Amino acid sequence: MAKDLTPKQKRFVEEYLVDLNATQAAIRAKYSENTAGSQAFDLLKKPEIQAAIQAEMDKRSKRTNITADNVLKELMRIATADLSGAYDEQGRLKPIHEIPEDTRRAMSGIKVFEEFDGFGQDRVKIGEVREVKFWDKPKSLEILARHLKLLTDKVEVSGSVTISDRLAKARKRVRGE
Repeated sequence: MAKDLTPKQKRFVEEYLVDLNATQAAIRAKYSENTAGSQAFDLLKKPEIQAAIQAEMDKRSKRTNITADNVLKELMRIATADLSGAYDEQGRLKPIHEIPEDTRRAMSGIKVFEEFDGFGQDRVKIGEVREVKFWDKPKSLEILARHLKLLTDKVEVSGSVTISDRLAKARKRVRGE
């Protein structure tokens, strides 16, 4: 981590990498809870903090082999999964080792429900239901579309904030109101 950061700033960088929540990172780094939001905003504007965060993210990415390409590949597997790959010609779920890898990666789980008839030693299995759950295909498509800038959020802002409004708000914060 950058040597020109104070211990508190280094701690902020470490905490920020936990959940990418700047305000909470400032609080966990022992900045005042009352001013954590503005402190975090100021910290994230500093080039040395930005560089330290990027350097640590790069190290983590290399260490874990998590890259944007890998994430996009997984999203594509989910978004383009063909459910038929999980079933044989009779519509029965294939054994897991026979299901194509891309289909398996798109699956979030399998539940097996067994049905029995009778009691005790006379109990006989009469059926089985396997429920296959896949990851959310529309959500994966949405994330990919946003990545490709096919979808954008439209934000409308109205009203105005004057300097006196901002000063009044700052005074209230200082007084603890």
